[in-house]
Amino acid sequence: MTKVNVTFIDAATGQPFGQTDLDVTQLPETFALATTLELGGKQWTVERAEPTARADFARTGTLTLTLREVQYVDPKPLLFSLPSIETALPATSDSAGPDAFRIHEDDWRQRELVHASFAALIDEEIAAIREVHEERGDSAGFKRIHVRELIPAPLAGAELTVDDITRAMPGATRKPFAIGGALVAGGFAFVGPSHTVYGTARGELVTAICFAAEPPPRLGPGLLYVDWCRCVMTPR
Repeated sequence: MTKVNVTFIDAATGQPFGQTDLDVTQLPETFALATTLELGGKQWTVERAEPTARADFARTGTLTLTLREVQYVDPKPLLFSLPSIETALPATSDSAGPDAFRIHEDDWRQRELVHASFAALIDEEIAAIREVHEERGDSAGFKRIHVRELIPAPLAGAELTVDDITRAMPGATRKPFAIGGALVAGGFAFVGPSHTVYGTARGELVTAICFAAEPPPRLGPGLLYVDWCRCVMTPR
């Protein structure tokens, strides 16, 4: 059985920390793929192997592995930057072009209009978010995050159209809407000098409408403006 003398180098210090002889069959055929080893009860990832292929270190009888110890983080001290997010993202299609208005996925439906018929459900969601705020105390972030799922169709019954937004924002430029690098199916954005509005529509009927900051003037009757993370609900 072919033996290979393996030297282990700690990537953090650049210094060798062990050496052993192994049967060549105990080693992978290649280190070109991501590889993790267990040594001394610890997990190590292989950052570099010299040589890389089994055929080569079987021939030379030597192998040098530069390893980095896998560090595990205790999840308990981790804090969230937001107290709440919406449970589902809109469907996406193609990659977004450079002209698209983009948001991070956590910003979806954080400031939005909701039909007044959902007022009781809004109160229920806001009460849950307030509890997250109260648990925060003096910490820099939030200890947990409330996932909103009670109002999947916030504008059901509103009959708000894309034309209504166009009339309310005559000086705005309409752009495609993207979450991250993905174009939102049925998405739209209106970017104006004072307000930015974005959301989704089915045909001309708006299914969700959100705001980068404060909303523009009244867009339609029977709507409530909700800033979820600030726990604010006001009639529009």
